Amino acid sequence: MRHDDDNESAGGGGGAAQEPHCNDGPTEAEVEVEHFPRLLLGCGNGSAGQLGIRGVSNVRHFQETSADILRRGGTADEDGGDTEVVSIGTSLLHTLLVCADGVVWTSGSNEFGQCGRSGESTRVLRPLRSLTQRIVQVSAGDRFSFALSDTGKLFSWGLNDTGQLGQGHRETVPKPRAVKDIPGNRPVRKIACGAQHVLAVCNGGELLVWGSSRFGQMGNGSYVSSSTPQLCKFLTTDGVQDIACGNGHCLVLTGKNAVHAWGLNNFGQLGLGHSTNGLRPAEITQLRVPKLGQIAAGSFHSAAVTTAGLVFAWGQGHRGQLGIGTEAPRSLPRPTVIEALRGTRVREVAAGLSHTLFLSSSRRIYVCGDNSNGQLGLPPDDDDTTVDAAGTAAASNSSSSKQLFLSPVPCRLRAGLAPGADGLKVDQVWSGGNTSFVYLTSEAGVEVRRDRTAGGLSLI
Repeated sequence: MRHDDDNESAGGGGGAAQEPHCNDGPTEAEVEVEHFPRLLLGCGNGSAGQLGIRGVSNVRHFQETSADILRRGGTADEDGGDTEVVSIGTSLLHTLLVCADGVVWTSGSNEFGQCGRSGESTRVLRPLRSLTQRIVQVSAGDRFSFALSDTGKLFSWGLNDTGQLGQGHRETVPKPRAVKDIPGNRPVRKIACGAQHVLAVCNGGELLVWGSSRFGQMGNGSYVSSSTPQLCKFLTTDGVQDIACGNGHCLVLTGKNAVHAWGLNNFGQLGLGHSTNGLRPAEITQLRVPKLGQIAAGSFHSAAVTTAGLVFAWGQGHRGQLGIGTEAPRSLPRPTVIEALRGTRVREVAAGLSHTLFLSSSRRIYVCGDNSNGQLGLPPDDDDTTVDAAGTAAASNSSSSKQLFLSPVPCRLRAGLAPGADGLKVDQVWSGGNTSFVYLTSEAGVEVRRDRTAGGLSLI
């Protein structure tokens, strides 16, 4: 089934982990405001508090989260610009969020200090007061965290057993600490975290990599990990434009419109036509298509979007996360067009553990993959069905089949989500682990976010 895209407003990496003890206590002073021009919604697994929604574990349909952050904002200007969300990083057990005022908020498991504070886990997003620099992007790995400042400085904290924090050692760091050993002291403009490895792009387009190389993630031909950032010498002349990390694989989009991949390849997530791990960057030749706009990596699957809105997916697909329907094999080692979205101009894709979100140019959301934790956010009348390769929705009495959506389906946000939500538009989607986030804002808010990310600090 192809989806004909039309104008519509918002109305229309990991495994099993033990649930940590969470603090459900109240946040700091909450301010009631009748109307507000922005809304952050979350759904999926919140067992560790990673959704930032107090008092819940799993949320099967998109619900409001972090309203106090978006309403209060601390240093908001007259148009509310400083309370616009500019970046979210989420993993299996914790979430990071940063607003345009540069303040980082965290929630979820804090077992290894990944929330950047002392004490137990929390189910509500709390400000990270120890990080005083103005932050423009955050990224969450498996129990560790990164933040990028407006001056191109990196800060890291949390688990560090493979040197993934880039601090030159392998000891846990419970609070944000600057990453000092950047080659040539180059400013960084993008950051992406895998389960135990990290990629970063410098202002000059150079690529840095560090952390675990168990599957060849260092991209230097060896399995030797590094606790300090290293230049990837195989991509130094192409100019890196975009980066993405899966559980153990790496994707890079260069200035020459080429996608390179390396690392873990057990499900064909490198897109090279085989399932052998890659120790060095290799070009995905099937993505030699007119201008690519974005790449994305789920835990074990990958995706790419052209500027014309065509979507490719490859890698693990046994839960429907590739969106290619029941007739296709469970895993695809080469990029394949998602035919169900061919009539839809997709502008953004977000990939989690076993699910995928798509945002169209007309601000409509499409979803596919695993919905066992409610991470697709489908309203009640949509989540009783499995969609086949032809896009036909068929009712089923099997509880297991109800959890999978093998082709993308529209996710229509429910009316009456919150006071003042009418007229807001979906501006960005995020996904990680078994959770999803959707950000809605006014047209004025969209312009504020564009201004905040101008000047080369584009967000992943």
